[in-house]
Amino acid sequence: MECTEVISGEVSKMGIPTSVVIELDHLLTQLKSTTPSSSSCPPIVYVIVVGIVIIVIGVYMGERGRQKSEKEKHERRKQEVEIPPTSSAPNCPYCGSKVSSENIFCPSCGKNMKTIEKSPGLLGKNREINNYLTNARGISRFALNATFFVALFVFGWIIGIVFYNLGKGKLGWVYASPYLLLSVLTLHSLISGGSMNLSGFAFIIWLAGLIHANRILSHYRSMAFQRIAVIDNQPTPTIDSQLEKGLILDKVLEKTEPAIEILKSALQMPGGDPLLLYLSGVRMAKKKLYREAAAFYDRALASTEDAFLARRIRWDYGSVERHLKEEPV
Repeated sequence: MECTEVISGEVSKMGIPTSVVIELDHLLTQLKSTTPSSSSCPPIVYVIVVGIVIIVIGVYMGERGRQKSEKEKHERRKQEVEIPPTSSAPNCPYCGSKVSSENIFCPSCGKNMKTIEKSPGLLGKNREINNYLTNARGISRFALNATFFVALFVFGWIIGIVFYNLGKGKLGWVYASPYLLLSVLTLHSLISGGSMNLSGFAFIIWLAGLIHANRILSHYRSMAFQRIAVIDNQPTPTIDSQLEKGLILDKVLEKTEPAIEILKSALQMPGGDPLLLYLSGVRMAKKKLYREAAAFYDRALASTEDAFLARRIRWDYGSVERHLKEEPV
């Protein structure tokens, strides 16, 4: 039995929607026409191909559930953002004085507390930017393109790493899996004395991934500029808005020096959202500014009621403390 027939038969038994099976069968037919004929399917190729097909199908079938889950989370976060922070905040975010939640003006500094920007909720007021700032490792334009050119000569798992650093891990599998499949089949074809016809398909996938990754990063940068413009137009800057601006400048726009100055100045202001304080500490630690990082972690840990966030802070705090002990007194 031919390789493509075996794979198509296995996919049909998995309960996959008919439209997906048809598309996969069409792809496998094309692969069959471009690979040397063989009387049997080599076991290693069969295992690799079936495994990668299962991964791609898993990503496809899990996408709808992921979108539904993200939509529900977005609605919950939207409701949280609509709750005024002054209802539970015991301190004035401007001067730090104790005030009643019913007060409109701070009795100490006299500033209007109702004009303060609400809790940040979604950073950058966008789910993609929020995910990039809070979960993704981050990647510069130079590193993105350099990694892709390395991936041109290496199996496609490196492409997956780029999308993971962009906060798009599942999308990385969508590109990496077929690229890896075609690379293996091309290698098998060469060993069998065939041609490199499949290498053209692999190059197309690589090029599509390179363009897509750059477009995602450009989209992030465009939204970052828009958000910073909104923050700069605020009549009175708050600690949360300054922390958010510093994070966006550093992680998205790669403007490190002004970002550090803004984060350091925000550290002198009272209050602050625990998540923003923690993320600011992470950026400081990456720049080897461990004392500032420890100060951010201390404030975040003291103000958070989220057990998961507290564990993240303590984990990163341990690394910062080790570096502080190594510094000369």
